[in-house]
Amino acid sequence: METDYYRKVIKDYRKKENLTQEKLAELLGYDTTYMSHIETGKRAPSIDFFIKFSNLSGISLDYMLCCETVTGTKAKLDEITMRALKLLPKDRQFVFHTLDYFLDRFEHYTEK
Repeated sequence: METDYYRKVIKDYRKKENLTQEKLAELLGYDTTYMSHIETGKRAPSIDFFIKFSNLSGISLDYMLCCETVTGTKAKLDEITMRALKLLPKDRQFVFHTLDYFLDRFEHYTEK
C-alpha cells in the first residue's frame, strides 16, 4: 500500500484497549507473528484482516486507510479540525499558518 497509516491505527487501538499483540491476534483469529508483521510493516494485512479488525474495533476501513480514500482523508481532516478548534485562537492561527506553509511548499515541489 502507498501509506501505512493503518499500522498506527491498529497499534493505537491495541494500546488504548490494553491488548498485547498476542491477545489481539487471538481475538481476530490470527497468529501472533502475523500481527507483529502487520504492525512492523513487514507484511500488509489481508482484506479479511481489515474487515475483522474493523468489526472488532468499530474503526471504519476508510479511517484505517485514511490517505488511500477520499472518505478516509475527509475523516482524518475532520478529526484534525476538531482538535484545532479546541486550541486557543492564537494557537489555532499558528497551526493553520503552518499548514498553509507546508501545503504551499508541497504544491510548489510537485509542480516541478
